[in-house]
Amino acid sequence: STYLHNGGKIGVVVAGNGDDTVLKNMCMHVCASSPQFLSPDDVADDVIEKERKIQIEVAMNEGKPADIAEKMVAGRMKKFAGEIALKGQPFVMEPKKSVADVLKEAKSDVSSFIRLEVGEGIVVDDGPSFAEEVAAMAGGN
Repeated sequence: STYLHNGGKIGVVVAGNGDDTVLKNMCMHVCASSPQFLSPDDVADDVIEKERKIQIEVAMNEGKPADIAEKMVAGRMKKFAGEIALKGQPFVMEPKKSVADVLKEAKSDVSSFIRLEVGEGIVVDDGPSFAEEVAAMAGGN
């Protein structure tokens, strides 16, 4: 299924099987929620580890002992993996259900997705400032 949003500025393609309406709704969900992975189990180890270090630092800054901080972070990491993975996210049209629950109820499944946004990933090099250009022309640099 496919979906274009905002005059084609965001495009989503979802591959899967099942009800066409559900798959179209999944496209809209991906457009709105920008998941990075398909399921919480697919979240890359380096992404988890980076977030884990951040969360441990936050817990330690709250004055928690190391053993308590580790337990807090374990729960936060499970939640984090769900938040950045499609099937772990709350479904935008029914936030009390996860995407996985909605798919299961509809006897549908998503095997992959891609979300593209105009301008996404483009790095603009601003180059020298006006003052730097003038200085260079005047022989100052």
